[in-house]
Parts: sequence; structure tokens; C-alpha cells
Amino acid sequence: MVGVPLGTIYHFLQVGESMKKLSQKSEEHKRIRRKQIFDAAVKLFSKQGFHKTTLEKIAKAAGISKATIYLYAKSKNQLLYFLVEEGAERHINLIKEAVKKAPNSLEKIREVIKIQLNMIYQYWDVYRVVINEVSGLERILEKGIQKRRKEFLLFLEDIVRQGIKEGVSSKELNPRLAAFALLGITDIWTRRWISEEGKFASEEVIRNSINLYLFGIAGKREEVRSEM
Repeated sequence: MVGVPLGTIYHFLQVGESMKKLSQKSEEHKRIRRKQIFDAAVKLFSKQGFHKTTLEKIAKAAGISKATIYLYAKSKNQLLYFLVEEGAERHINLIKEAVKKAPNSLEKIREVIKIQLNMIYQYWDVYRVVINEVSGLERILEKGIQKRRKEFLLFLEDIVRQGIKEGVSSKELNPRLAAFALLGITDIWTRRWISEEGKFASEEVIRNSINLYLFGIAGKREEVRSEM
């Protein structure tokens, strides 16, 4: 840069680096604060229910002011939506990473079921809140959740289609219906765990779910003939 003293250039470089570090610290602070709010919200939604919980109560439980929580969510509906969105994104990314490493479609399905059920077991309070309170979301927020679900169904359909191409799944399979069935297994177990208060061990549920989906109740890999 002709005509600009080296000292001035160095100064601007230092300022730029300092601003970058401040920005990184700010983002880290926001991430920590958001986690505090989300953790407090999940506990209160789970303990008191969605309708009896207020943003003021969440702010108090998170150890922040009411004004601060409004910087992260304008309403408890929006907060619940953010919880679901962030959880769904993390969930789907985890499954996609695991599926990349699987050698074939059957192993991919094993990974999907295993991660789905492990996530439910690990983040039990979150799933219980979503199952019980999702009907309380505003229509526009509910649509966002349904969009995530549709995207995940398309992802599962692709795995089923791969299995058909590989010859390990029946050509008679409807990929869409098979994807619904795969998602349905985890949905059913989520509700069962809620009603049974976690009676079944996660390993038992995962093992039985994988066997049931891949091999059916016949217990062996062969196409069942229709008597109709």
C-alpha cells in the first residue's frame, strides 16, 4: 500500500484481530446464555407444563433478567420452537454423519434407529415436552416443525430406495410407506416410554426395534407371501 506508513497498517491489523476476538467472545457468551435458557425452559415445561410456564419463570430459573430473555425469544411459543429446531438440526446432522460411514442401506437403517432411540433416551425431558405440548404451538411454528419432519422422511426414503437398488430390500416396497414405518417405530416407543415411565431399557428397545423393522415378526429375512 503506497504512501501508508507500516505502523498504521500494523495498527489496523491489531484492531481487526481484537475485533475478531471480541466477536468470538460475544458469540460464545450468546451460546452459553442460550443453553442456560433452553435448559431452564425444558425443566419447567417438563415439570409444570407448557401452559403454566411463563418467560418470567424461565428467566428466573436461568438466573437472568426478564429483559435479557426477550433478546432470545419473544414468547414461550417461540422459545419452544427454537428448542425443537435446534434439537432437530443436531439430531439430523448426527444421523447423517453416522449414515455416511455405514457400508450399506441395512447398516444405515440400524444407525438411524439406534441414534433416534438413543437421542430420545438421552434427552427424555425434551421429547416429553414436545410430545405433550406441540399442539400448543402457534400454527406458523407448528408448520416449521412439520417441515423438518418432511425433510427427514425424504432422507429416510432415499435410504430405502438404496436398499431396493442393492437388492437387500424387496422391490415391492413403497419407499414412502417404508420411511413412515421407520419413523413410526421411534414415535411409538417415545409414547410408550412416556406411558410406562421408562420401564424398558434403551438397549432392549433398540435391539428389538432394529430386528422388528429389518426382519419382521417372522424373525428371518425372507419375503412374506400374501394369502389375499
